[in-house]
Amino acid sequence: MPEVYVRKTLIDALKPLLPSDWRLIPYATNLDTISRPVVMLRLKTIEKLAQAPLSHRTATFTLTVIEPRTEPGPADDALDDKLIDLLAAIDDFGAGLTWSTATSVVWGDPASNPAYDIELQLPYAKEPTTSTEETEA
Repeated sequence: MPEVYVRKTLIDALKPLLPSDWRLIPYATNLDTISRPVVMLRLKTIEKLAQAPLSHRTATFTLTVIEPRTEPGPADDALDDKLIDLLAAIDDFGAGLTWSTATSVVWGDPASNPAYDIELQLPYAKEPTTSTEETEA
């Protein structure tokens, strides 16, 4: 069966949408220090699409955008501007990539960095297998 690389597909879609000074981390991890904006990707759910064939699914990822500055006001303003630009880029991207919510959160231990969790949806299809016998019949 061909493999479906949903995370890689999403990463490849996100890279050109992010400013060059942002760091994209494709998996959830602990971060000790943040010196530039960070975008971290976590797979949240995979759901079957009721209205489509059995091989069609939607993967929902949480994309966390973390601001390196911690001072209230300037950090929030910078993050808000980055968030608006990123959501507009996702809207313009197409190819089925959508977002549903962007929720304000705080990141770190102790929690001190303003951040947003963005719920991203990416539809994909699992390619059906075809054996040699079925092809020759």
